[in-house]
Amino acid sequence: MRHFVLTGLLLALLLVPAGAARPATRVEAGSGISVVLPTGWRFIHRQLSDCSDPVQRFAVASRGATVLVLETNSGRFPARQARFRLPEHLSTFEGCCDMPTGPGAELLFRDHGRRFYAFVYLGGRSKDRSAALQLLNSLRVSPNS
Repeated sequence: MRHFVLTGLLLALLLVPAGAARPATRVEAGSGISVVLPTGWRFIHRQLSDCSDPVQRFAVASRGATVLVLETNSGRFPARQARFRLPEHLSTFEGCCDMPTGPGAELLFRDHGRRFYAFVYLGGRSKDRSAALQLLNSLRVSPNS
């Protein structure tokens, strides 16, 4: 399973061009979701999870972090807080559905009646933690039509 984590994170890093700086702008992630990508972050244009429920809505990465957001149709999820927070100490994930595993945090929340998992994988740099929170706090979710 660790092989999948390392492979997933390495692929994410390879898909983020080095030195590709651009200003942070709001972008559509699809499925009625938009985010502001921090400078140096890019969308990962491949599935990191092969689950059918929850389904991957988007994945983004910087050189040292990855954020994976999935949506499910079942379960009880807490309402989204005004600001996302990450725990001081990260957990080590054993992902299902071939999801990456490694140090990070799992956030569950409900927004506009929709239920989400956000997996934040961090390499240890404080600026990656800050940027991941900035990205999550910029999240806009439209109700399902």
